[in-house]
Amino acid sequence: MNLSIEQREKIAQFQADGLVWLVNTAVLHPRGLALAVTFDTEDERPDLPVCLQIVGSDEPWIFAPGEQADVLERYERAEAEREARWTDWLSIGKGAP
Repeated sequence: MNLSIEQREKIAQFQADGLVWLVNTAVLHPRGLALAVTFDTEDERPDLPVCLQIVGSDEPWIFAPGEQADVLERYERAEAEREARWTDWLSIGKGAP
């Protein structure tokens, strides 16, 4: 299945916001699974993922100490931005963005 550029941009943002990490860490890694984001350097847009898939292992996945600091910071920043957008929308009475 080929993804549209818009879908690929959404996956890239999902990863940039630390949400792939969150799903992996909280749900999939303890079960020996992981969301994997795949890129193709020969694609017309090599900066965008071409695939988001679940991969598996016989063992739980764990990060090395200190490996999560950068992605946790990205996740917290993205969550703060989302919270600010919701607060702005709700304060002007427009409902959800």
